Amino acid sequence: MKNILRWCFKNITQKYPGTILIGAFFLSGFSIYIATHLTYDSRMDNLLPKDLPLIKEFNEVVAKTGGSGPLVVVLEGLGQGKAPEVINHLSELLAQVNRVQFVDSQVPKEFLNNRQLHMLSRNELIQLELLIGKGIQYARDQLTGFSVENELYNPEKLQMFSE
Repeated sequence: MKNILRWCFKNITQKYPGTILIGAFFLSGFSIYIATHLTYDSRMDNLLPKDLPLIKEFNEVVAKTGGSGPLVVVLEGLGQGKAPEVINHLSELLAQVNRVQFVDSQVPKEFLNNRQLHMLSRNELIQLELLIGKGIQYARDQLTGFSVENELYNPEKLQMFSE
């Protein structure tokens, strides 16, 4: 390797220092020009294939909910008798907010068909969050080979919870 570098220095760098310097400036300028046109899109869903049915449905939902920042309002403890009145009033109030493009308080029935929807209490959601967190930590531990947990992850708990 030393011989190659010595030859390059004697036969190229010493003979043509100005040309090499101009070439370096040109390549630097070209790199800066290219770098100014680079963009970064942090949405991971843009990396998925657009022709899959699930991705098409996801993009349809994103388009209907105003992009990547939809607002979902959950009304806990609201009785069935009062629900339509409160939901309609809340929909009217949200529609009046500046820059709100679309308010939909009712999801079409065909959209809900073949979807796995679950109604969970707050305690069940907390328990589910803990179980999923443990599963993610277990996957990280398996990937890195370093575990900080005292007890082994038991996927059966998550499976029993889902049933």
